[in-house]
Amino acid sequence: MALVLAVMSLPAALMPVLGVVIAVVVLLVGLVALVRAVRVEDISWTYPAIAVVVAVLALGASTMVTNAAQDRIRDCGATTAEQAENCLRDNS
Repeated sequence: MALVLAVMSLPAALMPVLGVVIAVVVLLVGLVALVRAVRVEDISWTYPAIAVVVAVLALGASTMVTNAAQDRIRDCGATTAEQAENCLRDNS
């Protein structure tokens, strides 16, 4: 389950701000699954560990996308949400 969520968070990383939130939630789910797998001997810890790594990568990617979008909005001098949206759409 954690690995599936982690893989699904990769495309979500391309959305500014929302991608960060999704990646953090998936990272927490992956960490909980990893702790549970380490405590219970019958559960393999490989998939939860991979999920944590993928979630960290998604968090890094979403942070970069969010920062890039914020820098582009700042360069346009947008002061309202509508101006920011137009700026991002026009400069794509």
